[in-house]
Amino acid sequence: MKIIGLLSVLLISSYAVNIQLLPDKNPQITQQDVEALKAYVKEKYHFIMNESGAKRIAKDNRILANEFLKKGLLSPFERNLIRVELEKRLADKMVKNIQKNIKISDDVIRSYYEDHIDEFKEPDKIKIVSHTFDSYEKAIDFYKGNKGNPGKKKDLGIKEVDSLKAPYRGFIEKGKENYCIPPIVLGKKKYNVLCVEKYIDNSSKHIPYPKVKKRIKNILYKKTFSKERAKILEQYK
Repeated sequence: MKIIGLLSVLLISSYAVNIQLLPDKNPQITQQDVEALKAYVKEKYHFIMNESGAKRIAKDNRILANEFLKKGLLSPFERNLIRVELEKRLADKMVKNIQKNIKISDDVIRSYYEDHIDEFKEPDKIKIVSHTFDSYEKAIDFYKGNKGNPGKKKDLGIKEVDSLKAPYRGFIEKGKENYCIPPIVLGKKKYNVLCVEKYIDNSSKHIPYPKVKKRIKNILYKKTFSKERAKILEQYK
């Protein structure tokens, strides 16, 4: 249950966020209450409330919520639920605060690239042609090198080896060219044979810095965020 516009006291201890919910002696609303409700509805439901509607709903919520508390209807479970929701909201805001303050300079990114250059090698690539058949017999016959029906042939161009799906990738041999892999079942009456025409070995080449700059920035960002987050958490252990 959502309780909006209550007089609440937020207590932060070493172990948890504790919240005390008490009814207002005079359940009136302020402009800040109205603005808070409008912001909540916009964030939660992506809806913009008009001023008069927000004032009416904020006041109704305040009165009904106060009456709920006066009657002692707030159970321990609901109180804990409110606390958990509040903790989650505050935790999310703390995460955003950490993220906002992380700055990664171009010099740091360049330095990481140079120190970890072997992590940014160009991937090996292959030129492949696909042959699809309507029976396993036709597919296996083609795979074994017998002349005859090549099936439905499609040139797939040049692909990164690591981009291939697992059933195919396991049959690729580094440096080997002009061979086909065994038939793979794609579905009912659909069998596929991939043939490798060319293998491009890029093991001695590195990806240029501009192409991996954004990736490195994300790596450093995640590492910095994890470090800052752990530093905060460590204070309470």
